Amino acid sequence: MNENGKFKWRYDCAGDIDSSPAIGVDGTIYVGTDNAWLHAFNCDGTLKWRYGVGEGIESSPAIDSDGTIYVGNYAADLHAVYSSSSGLADTPWPMFRQNLRHTGAVPESDYICPIDYDLSGDWEYTISNHWDTCPDGADHLENGTYSAEIIQTEDEIELILDGNSLTGTIVGDTITLLGNFPADDGTLSYHVTVAHDSASTGSGAVTWSWSNGLYTCQGGENLSVKKEKEDPIDDGDQDGGDGGCFISNLFYGK
Repeated sequence: MNENGKFKWRYDCAGDIDSSPAIGVDGTIYVGTDNAWLHAFNCDGTLKWRYGVGEGIESSPAIDSDGTIYVGNYAADLHAVYSSSSGLADTPWPMFRQNLRHTGAVPESDYICPIDYDLSGDWEYTISNHWDTCPDGADHLENGTYSAEIIQTEDEIELILDGNSLTGTIVGDTITLLGNFPADDGTLSYHVTVAHDSASTGSGAVTWSWSNGLYTCQGGENLSVKKEKEDPIDDGDQDGGDGGCFISNLFYGK
């Protein structure tokens, strides 16, 4: 489940799960099933690997600091399995009763499971519920769908809009972008946040302000974003035309 309680992913293990999963420091999720498999999952719910232990598993896996996974089975065998996780995740509850000593203590933590997909490519940004405090007659952005390009390098993000660039970072599944642009003898400052629920969709909000040193006004919009499908056929009109940017000519600027 997502932290807002909405469904995130599900995986059919084809067997009952009778114990709690354990989460490694690299975000890998380990859980055993009664059909004799120890499963390792990525943060997005995809299977990383599985290991057969011969008999069903009822106990929760334990993760040692050297990456060894320990788990028992119905046949009273203890299995030690190599993994990529050098210890437990720094999360409030990474395993059964929280830690290897099973104290049940809950420490504070800022751990966020990172996404493991690349957001780079062409996107459609649909803007709705525009508001602003700027004078009537200004060249405001209208609700609609606009094009943008995202370039991702590890956790750094650049959003390119009609030659203008917003830069920022991605933490977990959320992008935060900032940008400042000249507009009608003033400065337009942007703050954009987008939470991605997959590699191709997400939603968020834009807030902005314009100031010329004497006067300041603000505005904002809601966002829903969708990655454009790659088309090998270039019809010569994919990137052309006006209105391909939701920042350019927002108001005052020409």
